[in-house]
Amino acid sequence: MNIDITFPNAPCYMIDLEVGTSISGPQEISRQEIVRRRWDKNGELIGTADPDMSDPSKAVDYLKDALVEGEQCNI
Repeated sequence: MNIDITFPNAPCYMIDLEVGTSISGPQEISRQEIVRRRWDKNGELIGTADPDMSDPSKAVDYLKDALVEGEQCNI
């Protein structure tokens, strides 16, 4: 399956996808199967890697910065 969706003002690490059919029901997609592109508010590519979220205080700071900077996520 191929999709092309951009989520404005949403850091990529906050977005997960679930796919389902009427026959098999919901199925989670492995994060490794999804290509996530981080864009700035001007549409310039920032990168594809998610930031390290192992430190909760850094995770909160990253989220604040991403929202202020208008980070977008394209899947």
